[in-house]
Amino acid sequence: MIARGTTAPKRKLHPHGPTLDTVIIGAGQAGLTTSYWLTQFGVEHQLLERRDSLGGAFQDRWDSFYMNTPNLALDLPGMPYDGDDRDAFISRDAMVNLFRRYAELIAAPIHAGVDAARLYPAPLMVNYAPANVTS
Repeated sequence: MIARGTTAPKRKLHPHGPTLDTVIIGAGQAGLTTSYWLTQFGVEHQLLERRDSLGGAFQDRWDSFYMNTPNLALDLPGMPYDGDDRDAFISRDAMVNLFRRYAELIAAPIHAGVDAARLYPAPLMVNYAPANVTS
C-alpha cells in the first residue's frame, strides 16, 4: 500500500525506445476511421501501412475498376462523402484520392512502407515514486 500524498506509478520508456499502447495495422478505410476516433478521444496511436503510398490494394486493380458498393458507404467520420451521386460507384483512382485526402484532413499518424509481420508487447516497466509504506 502506498501512503496518501504520494504519486501513482509513472510509466518509463522501454530501454529499446518509446512504446505505444495502440498501433493500427493498415491505413485503409477501417484503419483511418479508427485513427479518427482514437484522436477524438485523445488516445496516442500510430498507423503502420505496408505500402509506400496510401490507397491500399485498390492501386493494384485494373484501370477501369469501380467499387461494388454505392458511394453513400463512403461517409467517413469528419468527412461525409461530397461527390455528385451518392448512389453511384466510385472509380479506383477516386477511391485512392479519397483515402489520401481523408488521411491528410485528420492528420493521421501514418508510417508508410512498414511491413508489420509481428508486434510484441513491451514489458511493463514501472517507476514508483518514493513513498512511505504503511501496513
